[in-house]
Amino acid sequence: MKDTHLYAVIIITVIAFIILLFVYQAKRQTKKRQADMLDILSKINNNYGLNPDKQEVYQNKILALDSQRKFFVFVGKSEDVQGEAIELDNVVECKIKKLTTRVSRLRKGKEQEIEESIRKVQLSFLNKDRSETDVTIYSEIGDGLFELQELTKVAEKWQGMIKEVMNVRFTG
Repeated sequence: MKDTHLYAVIIITVIAFIILLFVYQAKRQTKKRQADMLDILSKINNNYGLNPDKQEVYQNKILALDSQRKFFVFVGKSEDVQGEAIELDNVVECKIKKLTTRVSRLRKGKEQEIEESIRKVQLSFLNKDRSETDVTIYSEIGDGLFELQELTKVAEKWQGMIKEVMNVRFTG
């Protein structure tokens, strides 16, 4: 009987150790990803001479705004880290775009139901030359379903801040 308890304790200890190893590895990867994103942000800021007055870091993206120079900077990671600086003096409109998927389902004895799910939430910038630049704030694949509500609010908040900086341009 004592041997059975000893084996159970050893098995539980090994399982706990393996779980801790996975948690440690995930944290290490997150720190490396964020360090890579901060490095890209720093390079973009140096290239454009920016000094962001607003900045937020999320798990796989960084958003920054230089209100003085009127630049929005986005750094994100999907497969690799990418960064983009958008000069707001060249932007006519900033809107939120929600890309959805529609799924139709047939229920026995009922009519066809159509369900719509949000795949991406983007800040979409309409430039003076009529081109569009889209920045993905939420991605179903990269962020997961549980982040949808929070990151949609983030997109709305940043849209407001960007519009505020753009309105200063139009009134000033």
